[in-house]
Amino acid sequence: IHDLRHHFIGSRIAKGYSPEVVGRYAGHQDVRTTMKYVHLADRHMAEMVSAAGEDYKRARQMPRKPQSDKVVPLKKQG
Repeated sequence: IHDLRHHFIGSRIAKGYSPEVVGRYAGHQDVRTTMKYVHLADRHMAEMVSAAGEDYKRARQMPRKPQSDKVVPLKKQG
């Protein structure tokens, strides 16, 4: 059951839930107990930033379409 509690608390923290709320729901008497799980959120954030950086690198390597010098006027409706 400890593993289930650990997973639940860690996943709520990683999703951005307040440690105070998660801790209260988990039955922790002190928020410092819940704060031990914050490292899980930090790891998820680092993974997300790394993935975003890789996506950016790939996007920069894609060939770009040349910009058109033509300006197309918009038609007024109504």
